[in-house]
Amino acid sequence: MYVYLKDGQDLRYISRVSLADGCYPCVHNVLHEHKELVEPAIWFKILVLDSIYIDCSKRMFYWTTGHIGKHDLRLWTTEYGDMEFYDYDDDFDELFLLARKLLTENQAITDKALAATQSEQNLLRLLHCYALPLITLQKSDIDRVSEALNKQ
Repeated sequence: MYVYLKDGQDLRYISRVSLADGCYPCVHNVLHEHKELVEPAIWFKILVLDSIYIDCSKRMFYWTTGHIGKHDLRLWTTEYGDMEFYDYDDDFDELFLLARKLLTENQAITDKALAATQSEQNLLRLLHCYALPLITLQKSDIDRVSEALNKQ
């Protein structure tokens, strides 16, 4: 799965967020050092998703299960974003705060170096606590879910 983080003109692309042993999250094929502390149940979505895209300046969260170019957001699934009226949601706010933190702290860090830093923990926290719980799969994703189950 790919993660795109955007804030204004700043865009960060994080490749290869995947699962080791079918349930432990890893970034750039590096397993998290405290893998036993991560609840693996929600991480199956990594196998089904192609990409997620978090736009901090527009406060929008997008995801897709199929390979779609990052520039054609019209084809991405979006369920969450600030509308005209906004009810306070600390989880939704934290999603954007962590995404901004990852963008500002790591302008010069490569994907490989990301896995060895505190930022890797922030990325896993962003995905585990805030992004993945927002994602709902549809009936049209059943083939992708079956394919992920077979790969696992």
